[in-house]
Amino acid sequence: MPAAQIDLYEVLGVPRDADSAAIKKAYRKLAVEFHPDRNKSPGAEEKFKEVTEAFAVLSDPEKRRVYDSGGMAGLGGFSAEDLYGGVDWGDIDGLGGLGGSLFGSLFGGSRSRGVEPERTQPVMVELHVPLERIMHGGIEQVRVPVRGTCSACHGTGARAGSQPKKCPACDGQGRQVAAQSRGNASVQQISICSQCRGTGQVIENPCPTCHSTGQSTETQTVTVAIVPGVADGTVIRVELPGGLKREARVVVLSQRHPQLERRGHDLWTEHAIDVTDAVLGTKLDVRTLDGECTLRVPERTSPGAVLRLRGQGLPIPGTTDRGHLYVAVRVRMPSELSPEVRALYEQIRSLQTAEQRTPDQPQPV
Repeated sequence: MPAAQIDLYEVLGVPRDADSAAIKKAYRKLAVEFHPDRNKSPGAEEKFKEVTEAFAVLSDPEKRRVYDSGGMAGLGGFSAEDLYGGVDWGDIDGLGGLGGSLFGSLFGGSRSRGVEPERTQPVMVELHVPLERIMHGGIEQVRVPVRGTCSACHGTGARAGSQPKKCPACDGQGRQVAAQSRGNASVQQISICSQCRGTGQVIENPCPTCHSTGQSTETQTVTVAIVPGVADGTVIRVELPGGLKREARVVVLSQRHPQLERRGHDLWTEHAIDVTDAVLGTKLDVRTLDGECTLRVPERTSPGAVLRLRGQGLPIPGTTDRGHLYVAVRVRMPSELSPEVRALYEQIRSLQTAEQRTPDQPQPV
């Protein structure tokens, strides 16, 4: 985009009522003069970019109308593709064979295809994927918010039928200058205009659609391919539809599961067992992503012990291996004891006490 306060007509040296032929002629002359392959003086390349950007706006009737009505603020919502997309560069690029090398190096495009716009800042969005999808892979859809030019005001920020006006506080300069005399010296303090915030314009009738921002946000749905076992935090780059150089970067995160917790390619879960099962051992039906699996709990399992089901975790991309499923054992204490159960526990304690005695210990009388 051209600088904020540049007059595009002055850049090309044409009057505001110049027709398309005059604009094209002026551009050809300046493009030859400042072409970096021909003019090696400092600033030639920047001047060439400036006149090219001015031509891209003024040669297009719609962009020119937006600029005439809203100035540079009106063009604030245009991307590089919006500016250059409609220009017939094949007709303009007749600069003695110099154009092809120029557009390829300065704008990233080619002479045959025209000027390729630079990529805009990618849109970052998180995608929370169920563990079942991560297990087997597949397709997920994600909604991506994309900012663009407000269609109601065409980026001017003013209500349809009205236009922004020159800021009276700074006379459209976007800055305010305060001069102070200190002895024989005059000191100027330059600051951003507080009324227009540096835009040089004020909007008396704000656009109700974008609230004077000139921008709108639409939501696009894109499809993302999930590879089995994809790691948490993986970033997938997706081209957004519409032909513009816009890109979404989708950050894949595992969705919270009611029973299973992901740790890398391993899964973890917790299972409660009774005291008697911890002492005597038992078998548990444990839920996995493939269904239920039987886990043998050995006798004398301590509270907090971790048991493993091999190969019941998530796939490891690029291999045929899988992680493991770990089961943390929690021993469940009885909430209350009936007289019969208490008597049995008392009997067990007596037997354990008797087994722990040595022959040297005196027997109770």
